[in-house]
Amino acid sequence: MARIFISYVREDVATVAALAKELQSRGIDVWYDRDSLLPGQRWRHEIKAAIARGDYFLACFSRAYAARSSTYMNEELALAIEQLRLRPTDRSWFIPALLDDCEIPDRDIGAGESLQDIQAARLCDDWAGGVARIVRVAQTSGGENASSEEPRPVPLPETSHVRTKRLVAASRLRFRIVVAASLILLGAIALGAVVARLRASDVEPGGPAAESGCADPQVAQLLSPFDTIELGVASGSAIPPGRWAAYHKMASVVVACARPGTRITIRPITQHAFTETPVFANVVPVGISVRGNPLSAEMQRRYFIRRAGSALDKLASIGSAGHGNDPLGALMAASRDISPRSQAVVVLIGSGWQQSGGINTFAFHVPPERFAPKVLHDLRVSHALPNLKGAHVILAGIANDASEMDVTDSQLESLCRFWAAVVEASDGNSSQCMPSLPGITSD
Repeated sequence: MARIFISYVREDVATVAALAKELQSRGIDVWYDRDSLLPGQRWRHEIKAAIARGDYFLACFSRAYAARSSTYMNEELALAIEQLRLRPTDRSWFIPALLDDCEIPDRDIGAGESLQDIQAARLCDDWAGGVARIVRVAQTSGGENASSEEPRPVPLPETSHVRTKRLVAASRLRFRIVVAASLILLGAIALGAVVARLRASDVEPGGPAAESGCADPQVAQLLSPFDTIELGVASGSAIPPGRWAAYHKMASVVVACARPGTRITIRPITQHAFTETPVFANVVPVGISVRGNPLSAEMQRRYFIRRAGSALDKLASIGSAGHGNDPLGALMAASRDISPRSQAVVVLIGSGWQQSGGINTFAFHVPPERFAPKVLHDLRVSHALPNLKGAHVILAGIANDASEMDVTDSQLESLCRFWAAVVEASDGNSSQCMPSLPGITSD
């Protein structure tokens, strides 16, 4: 009997219960927490064990899942992806099921693929047909963990002639193995040289990040302590005239210079940044070679940077219809998703002038830091003060926000002190405030 683990969010429990009942009625052994967890059990351990021993993992995606900023289903997906990478690629194991007309998250599963590359069962379009296809997959293989061993035949006595032929065949096999090993070694050396050339040709000194490799060792060193990067980038009307190329360049370098295993979330900074949906969220590939191919790790990183670059390209048009700039909203949104156990950094790339939510630090002849006491008081009263949980904050790209505003260096320094006060009051660490990231020209 095939075993299926069902992953879902609480809002879909009624639909999932109906799905589990249908699968059970067709001979499928279903595991999902509402019915399978018993009082006294350590539920995290039981869930992890059930995923590992299951013949299939059924992930139920819906609009309710997409709307959640945090859910334990994401932890189950992470565990499932670990298992998926260990299993053969020619056998079904991870089954996406769409309860609503929604998108499957673009989460990396290795070898340049994501969850979106796995065919889904669209229960939202055809419930009965979708259930039937899930059952057909489960019953076709009978479960990957099922035993398929057959009785072994009893060997016949070996004659001298047969023994001689066997020794000759073994000798030839050893020779072929030696030749093949030599060719593999030479191929690995050649591929290593190709990788080195690729890395050398992908970046220019002081230039923007290329598709693989970090263009700026100073930025790499700056980001190296962190396993979580919340990257906010000025978008639409929040981009000062003539600054988009510099902002895009800095954001690209942050993506390319993050160390493997770092989770990166890219958020648009618009006039209503707190309510904006991230355009990208994924983990930098750890560079595991696939089937001994040393280029596969390089390909995974290239694919990751390409997808992040496509997300960055969309930011210029997001929020272009409105007016204003809300880096504080982006900081609040980032703090909402920071785990207290992570080593996190929030990188805000923009002019730094707050012009939204009733706050306007962009006033003639008024140092921005003077606004800090009132802003912090209002945030505390409205319970809207971010909780950065010890995260570091880097503000890059500060500049004049409009050509008619004659901003002096002292006012920009005052703007940095304004943000330092906000970050400190939010239990964060203000690391940098500057016109550009280290080693990157701001023009």
